[in-house]
Amino acid sequence: QSVGGFWGAGRDGRIRAGRLMAPEDRTPIFYFQEYDILELTPDRTPVPRYRQRVGYRRRYVTQVEDLAGAVADGRKGFLAEPYSVVAAVDTSIRVRHVEALDPPPLVSYYDSESDAQTLADDLLALHKVDRQQFDIRVKRFGYLFDLGQVVSVTHGRLGLSGGKRFAITGIREEAEGDEQIISLWG
Repeated sequence: QSVGGFWGAGRDGRIRAGRLMAPEDRTPIFYFQEYDILELTPDRTPVPRYRQRVGYRRRYVTQVEDLAGAVADGRKGFLAEPYSVVAAVDTSIRVRHVEALDPPPLVSYYDSESDAQTLADDLLALHKVDRQQFDIRVKRFGYLFDLGQVVSVTHGRLGLSGGKRFAITGIREEAEGDEQIISLWG
């Protein structure tokens, strides 16, 4: 269940909350050049979405039976479902990607249909774009980076020669070689 965000402990021990946003729209906190990167490893290529559904106005108890006869059919259908659903759709994505995804509804805490629709629109805009995922191995930069921050990567391989912005989705410390492996999405 979600409101489209995340929270957890940051690398400095403080509790942080955030929201994954398009990295190309944000200012990078660091610019990695080819000489900063010890190893660049492509991860799986995310499959874009053509539809994003969001569940809202959750009903914690569904009622299928034992309803009074005066209850209208529309109301019976409403009470039989665990939540209402809105969708954002872009069928043009299926032209480029035959295997474009239609994930199950993201069940949110929203009660308002307009808030749920805004979330569906935002998530579709974020996930319908062709994205890349990489792991980069770099010398340790201390605690300069945290999850959700944006960095720029310029490298002679994999279409990164002009530089591209990525969101940090994971950080692993390799104490043996005094290195970090940073997972990137963008």
